[in-house]
Amino acid sequence: MEVKERTIKLVAKQLGFEPRDITEDCAFQTDLGADSIDMADIVLGVEAEFGLKIKEDEIGGLATVGDLIKKVEDLRMRR
Repeated sequence: MEVKERTIKLVAKQLGFEPRDITEDCAFQTDLGADSIDMADIVLGVEAEFGLKIKEDEIGGLATVGDLIKKVEDLRMRR
């Protein structure tokens, strides 16, 4: 399964959505109702899923699911 699918599945599970209802354009706060605790849990899940570390100061820049997918892809390429 590719990064996009795995990330969407993780976000859906964390926020109680079906993966098919989440797109890269979905904004965490306005579209998915995620708060700061949800975001922390999502980031922890992504870090565990992909064996990555997202810096705390980078989390605020993750406004959409697409932003998170891009961050994961960028971090994986740097390894």
